[in-house]
Amino acid sequence: MLIVTWNGDLLEFRASHEIQVSDWKAYKLPAISSEYGLTEEFGDIMYYEWQVGAFLLKYHAFNITKAVELSLRDKMDCPELYISVWAGNTFDLNGLGRFRLKLNEFGLWHLPVLEWKGKFPRRPMCGIFRIPLSIDLLNTLAFGIEVLEQFAEYASAGKPVLFTFKNNPVLSAVMIKEVGELIGKDRRKKKARLPDIEDIYLESVTMGLVIQAVKMIVDASPQLKFPNR
Repeated sequence: MLIVTWNGDLLEFRASHEIQVSDWKAYKLPAISSEYGLTEEFGDIMYYEWQVGAFLLKYHAFNITKAVELSLRDKMDCPELYISVWAGNTFDLNGLGRFRLKLNEFGLWHLPVLEWKGKFPRRPMCGIFRIPLSIDLLNTLAFGIEVLEQFAEYASAGKPVLFTFKNNPVLSAVMIKEVGELIGKDRRKKKARLPDIEDIYLESVTMGLVIQAVKMIVDASPQLKFPNR
């Protein structure tokens, strides 16, 4: 679960039905049950986790109405594909110093304790979309690709590692559409639906997005970086 600290105080997430999100209607928010949020004088933060087949998707959405500095912390059980959505941001990541993500940029990281701190400027929306990858899947994707095999070796050993780039890879138009579909898809049960078939379809969308992203990461000549935790 995401932990947020502001001015030294731990902020408490509540069930999203207690949070007024009327100002967020212009943005896609997952219609799912496991959603939490908080509202403070600087704005709102929403946190989502939902299962799509073998993937547990995670989405952090920030509606910042007043510039603020926040510290965020989360556990990471396995490597993740991370994607910047709606707007970019710059923050300090696990003691590595300045880590900048522009809109639609993405990468791979494995940080058993994910810690980032940054100044959020006033803006209507920014967010991070995270797709955890099993070690088995990562090893399958990494087979025969030296830099990915090295990443997988560190991740398999539970060690923190991430890729850095001279130029971060950026989602293609097709990938942007896939992210939007995964985030915006209504996951509530309806009578006139075939949920099993839809789950299979969405899992295939997720897998296709992961495969294309990993290919683009390799093509971007990534460098391994080792955080302090």
